[in-house]
Amino acid sequence: MALFGVDYAWGRPGVAALKRAGVKFVCRYLSHDTTGKNLTRAEADELSGAGLWLVVVWESAASRALAGRDAGEADAKDAAGQAASLGMPDGRPIYFAVDFDATEEQQGAINAYLDGAASVIGRE
Repeated sequence: MALFGVDYAWGRPGVAALKRAGVKFVCRYLSHDTTGKNLTRAEADELSGAGLWLVVVWESAASRALAGRDAGEADAKDAAGQAASLGMPDGRPIYFAVDFDATEEQQGAINAYLDGAASVIGRE
């Protein structure tokens, strides 16, 4: 089964527009950003209250995953803390973005980053 969802950062469409467009879920960001990229508690409550499902993804710098396992652990701790402050139930997935065209040589560092994140928040 396929569901229609949207991903957005700074520009936030209204709930009414999302519903008119047939959106079923929204992918929003967690990060260290201070300019308005992140999902807020009020926004999470509004989207959930309108019956839209939420998915969250941690993304700081596009190539952050190249920093390896320790970076993944640190980011997962921050992501879990932000998710909890938004009222996200324990056990819900948090995705971690690798937002660049990685090379085969970089895959080991990326895997280590994701393993570090999984060591904190779990893996399924």
